[in-house]
Amino acid sequence: MSARVTRKRARMEAEQAEEHVGSTSATESVDASTPDFERDEELWYEDGTIILVARGIGFKVYKGPLVDHSPVFKDMLSLPQPATTAAAPNCPVIPLPDSPADLRHVLRLLMPSKRIRLTGVQNASFVAVCACIRIAHKYQIDHLVEESLKYLRKFYPDTFDLFLKSRAKPLNPQYAVTVVNLARLTGATNLLPMALAECCRLGPALVLGIAQADGTREHLSPTDLALCFHAKDKLVEARVKAFAAMFNTLEDVRANVCDHQDQGAPDDEDFETVQTELLDGTVPGLCSPNVWDSLAARVLARIPEICKPCKKAVKSAELEQQKAIFERLPDLVGVVVEGWGKDPSGKK
Repeated sequence: MSARVTRKRARMEAEQAEEHVGSTSATESVDASTPDFERDEELWYEDGTIILVARGIGFKVYKGPLVDHSPVFKDMLSLPQPATTAAAPNCPVIPLPDSPADLRHVLRLLMPSKRIRLTGVQNASFVAVCACIRIAHKYQIDHLVEESLKYLRKFYPDTFDLFLKSRAKPLNPQYAVTVVNLARLTGATNLLPMALAECCRLGPALVLGIAQADGTREHLSPTDLALCFHAKDKLVEARVKAFAAMFNTLEDVRANVCDHQDQGAPDDEDFETVQTELLDGTVPGLCSPNVWDSLAARVLARIPEICKPCKKAVKSAELEQQKAIFERLPDLVGVVVEGWGKDPSGKK
C-alpha cells in the first residue's frame, strides 16, 4: 500500500477522531456573519480576489493558486460565496477556523512573492514545516505534505544511515511532541519511533504539554502518552544492556590486543572504577532513556590515557550497540513500522 493512500485514509480517520492531533489551537469556529478583521501585514494584496479570515486576521490573496493546489478550496470556492463588505468590496470574505500563523506559512508558499523563492520547505524553519503539514493536510495539498514530511525524516530518520547523518543537526526534543501528532495525522508511521523515543526524554513537559508560539499547549494523545511511559523503561533497559556489552568488548580487547601493562597506561582497576561510577550514578547518564547519548565519550573522558586499540574498541562497540537499538526501536516504543531500517530500494 502506498504512503499516499495511507495518508488519505489517515486524513479521513483524523476527521472522525481528533484525539491524535493533540493541539487545542485548531478547533475554534469563526462567525461568518462578522466581517470585522485585522489585515495581515504581510499577505494583503490590493488586487487580491478573495479574503480568508482566520481568527480575526484577514489575508487578501488570489483565488487561482488556492484552487490550483487544493481540491478542498476548489470545492469550497465553487459554492456561492458570502456577500462582500464595505471594507472589502467585490471580494468574498471566507471565514476559516485555522491558526493564522499556520495559514500564513502555507500562503507564503502558494502566493506570489516580492522575492524570488529558489526553494520551498527545504529551507523553512521547523515551525513553518509543521504548519505546512497541518494546513496542507486539511486542504489536501498533497505535494506540500509529501515535501514537508521528507524534511522531517531528516531529523526523525527510519534508516541507520540517515540516523548517523541526523546526529550532526539534532532538534530540540520538545519538537518531538508535534512530530508524533503530525505522524498520526498524516499516517507517516516511519517518523514515530524516533519521535516517541525523543518524547521519553521530556519529563514533566510530556504531561503538561509543550508551549506553542500562539499561547496554546500541544499534548500527546492519551494513547501515545501511555506508549511513552511504557517505552521509557524499555529504553533505559536497552541502554544499560548496551553499556554492559560495550564493556565486555573492551575487556576482550584488553585481554587479547592491548598491551595495557605499558608504563603510564591505565590498568584494569581504572576501567572498573569508571564502570562502577556509571553504575552507581556518580557519573550520571547511564539510566537514561536517551539511548543515543554517548557513553563512550564519558568513558574516554574519565580515562584520557587510554590506548588507541581500546579507544577504537569503545567507539566501535557503542556504534554497534546503537545500531542494534535502532533496529529494535519500533518494538521498544510500541509501534509497527513496515520496512523500518530499509531505504526505498529495500537495502538496510
